[in-house]
Amino acid sequence: MTLSRVDIVTEPNTNTTTVDLERIQRLSELAMTDHGATGELTIVLTDDARLHQLNRDFRGIDSPTDVLSFELDDPVHSEDTLGEIYISLDRARTQANEAERPFPEEVTHLAIHGVLHLLGFDHHTDVDHQEMIRQESRYLNQWIQA
Repeated sequence: MTLSRVDIVTEPNTNTTTVDLERIQRLSELAMTDHGATGELTIVLTDDARLHQLNRDFRGIDSPTDVLSFELDDPVHSEDTLGEIYISLDRARTQANEAERPFPEEVTHLAIHGVLHLLGFDHHTDVDHQEMIRQESRYLNQWIQA
């Protein structure tokens, strides 16, 4: 059995000096382990322009977004690959300011949100939305307490 492994990639010209990459990695791996997922996951920290392009190309939505999760269940990728998550640090900074919460906490929240999507959680119904919030809170509370 392959253990859960999370790699974090920072695209050029992306400032992550205040982001606790190790903590995001540990919480993401914990969520994967808690839900029985094994294999590799890549989290890419990037900007609005990249998320705008991905959102347009893969979802047909011509605007940036905060986080996108992609399952990589195809013949090109190894069976041990769970997926990729792309996070816009531009959007995270704006959302953190609007919510009056620390930027590193917002980035961690988006990473956990993306991981939960890859684990099968969604927020299309009120019940699903509440479960997603409960799961996010479970891991974010560990981030705040650590």
